[in-house]
Amino acid sequence: MLASPGDLEEGDQRLSGLAADLLNGVSPPGELRLRYSGPRGDYLSFYDLDGHEAYFRYREDRFDRRSERKLRELIPGQAYLVRGSLTGLLTAEGVP
Repeated sequence: MLASPGDLEEGDQRLSGLAADLLNGVSPPGELRLRYSGPRGDYLSFYDLDGHEAYFRYREDRFDRRSERKLRELIPGQAYLVRGSLTGLLTAEGVP
């Protein structure tokens, strides 16, 4: 799921661009370079250069202790190459 840490670059795909690409019928990329934020329930939170968040499922349920060992090496704020398949996309927009 995660590759070695690196740094985000201006040319890296943004999550807003990913949403636009999906609406236009473009296949999602197999990997994204994002910064790690922290665990949120059964998901890990990552964000891009614009501050948009993405959540990736890392464990089956709260009793999956084997997957929690993966968290020990993750550093908040560090960029990682996140790999996985897209199962859905939620977007939130403010109402004027």
